[in-house]
Amino acid sequence: MSEDVAQTIIELTPPKHGEDLDPELLGLLKAALRPGSAETTHAATAAVVSRLRFADSRTRLRALLLCNWLFLRSRGVRELLVPLLPVRVSRVLRLALHADSSD
Repeated sequence: MSEDVAQTIIELTPPKHGEDLDPELLGLLKAALRPGSAETTHAATAAVVSRLRFADSRTRLRALLLCNWLFLRSRGVRELLVPLLPVRVSRVLRLALHADSSD
C-alpha cells in the first residue's frame, strides 16, 4: 500500500505545466489514506516532501499544491508536516530564488 501511495504522488507531481492535480489520482490517494494507516500516512508525507526537493520548479509547485490538498484532508499528514514546514518552505524559496538569479 505504501508503494502505491508513493507512486500516486509521483504521478500527481510530474514536471509539466499547469496547476491542476489529476482528480482521479487524488481520489485514489484519498481512498488509500482513508483507512488511517500510520504507515501509509508516513509514506504519503515522505513522498510529497521528497518532491519538494526537486530542482524543477513545476514539480515543486505541484508538490506544494499536493501538500495543501493533503494538509486540508488528513490530520495525520498535518501532524507530520507542521514540524517540517519552516525548513521546507525555506528550501523551496531558496531554490526558487537561485533559479531566478540564474536566468
